[in-house]
Amino acid sequence: MIRAIWNRISEIAREEESGQAMTEFVIVAPVQFLVIAGIMQFALFNTAVIVVNHAAYTAARAALVGDESPGVGSQGMAERAAIFICSSIAGSSDVAGGASVSYPGPNGRATLARSAAAASKTRVKINYNQDGQAVQAIVTHEYELAIPVVRHLFKTPGLPYRTPHVAIREDCIMPCPWGRRR
Repeated sequence: MIRAIWNRISEIAREEESGQAMTEFVIVAPVQFLVIAGIMQFALFNTAVIVVNHAAYTAARAALVGDESPGVGSQGMAERAAIFICSSIAGSSDVAGGASVSYPGPNGRATLARSAAAASKTRVKINYNQDGQAVQAIVTHEYELAIPVVRHLFKTPGLPYRTPHVAIREDCIMPCPWGRRR
């Protein structure tokens, strides 16, 4: 008896709401997709900020303990260290140029993947304070936004790329307790 009543109530409810679920889906699905894609892009962006922060730390450390003379090509050790770290988030390279980073591998020298893209998108500035007791590394990386549709909402205008990018700037100040030669 209860089963028959329940079946009849379900039948009536299905008849009255036949197009309502589809209408709700058409209204809610694009908004839900945009929110989920925005959350994904925000998570990727936060990861990129952490990577650029680590690149600033690495560049400051390389400038502090490394040789001040330029490294491979025209890159100093600090710039090379920052490019090495930022190559994991470099994305594709829309702009030609930038030297790739090579390192000793098991079969001779190997080239780091996406390092040419990282070299064209990463800028490093090293500052020493007046008494030589600290070094500051400022790393700016132009991060390529990855999620379609959402990436056009957050792009930085004026960057010379076909795909939207955002400039991420991080700095690190590292003390030099032993003093720095000038």
